Amino acid sequence: MSNINTLIISDLHLGAKVARARECRQLIESLETANSKYSIKRLILLGDIFDSLNLHWLNQDELNFLSNLRKISSPNSGVEVIWIRGNHDLDILKIIPSVTGDKAYEQYQWQIGGKKYFAIHGDQFDKWIAKKYYFLNQLPDAIYIGIQKIDGPKHSLSRYLKEKSKIFLHLNEKISASILKYLKTNKIQADAFFCGHTHIPTKHYFESDKIWFYNTGSWTGKESPTYITIDDEGNIDMHHYNLKV
Repeated sequence: MSNINTLIISDLHLGAKVARARECRQLIESLETANSKYSIKRLILLGDIFDSLNLHWLNQDELNFLSNLRKISSPNSGVEVIWIRGNHDLDILKIIPSVTGDKAYEQYQWQIGGKKYFAIHGDQFDKWIAKKYYFLNQLPDAIYIGIQKIDGPKHSLSRYLKEKSKIFLHLNEKISASILKYLKTNKIQADAFFCGHTHIPTKHYFESDKIWFYNTGSWTGKESPTYITIDDEGNIDMHHYNLKV
């Protein structure tokens, strides 16, 4: 890869058995050039990088991934690392600045080549994990964790069920419409906005508002993981990471 200004990754869910930490680490390592420098200027971790902040659940691949993040967070790397909190890692806002020195946000705005961008995890607009539905959401979460424990080594059933549940609830359509409304209400100008949370990679143009919507997808599904890049001219691309069988 070349000419990448910003790399956006979300929903890695470190600590869950369906996480693909090794592959995500390999992606970031492929951007390293020389002398601990990287071919990107900004890395945005768009929420739910951890499945929970109980680090005792992490395996060696996940610890290696975090070691790689510490490397790219060093002042010598030339990369600005931005953490955006998700619903699985709410305390990132308090923990990350003191632990790594990186910046952590509820939402984030930036510009490239005169184009404006806005990023938020998206759970804020999901009624099923809002406070009034909190306990209703705990049962399916507990069942999902249990299925991961008994699923096969490829966790095919776990990945399938998670993906289908998000599609069934039509979360992408609801959340993207809610974020767009939020931008209008708060008079936030953007040429494109990004979220994660639903695990469904999406690219959609709101014609009436002249704005692009992107969902970064996830690194936990049965299909290839997805991520987003923006080049120095502000052009946005969605990519599928090539899983090696």
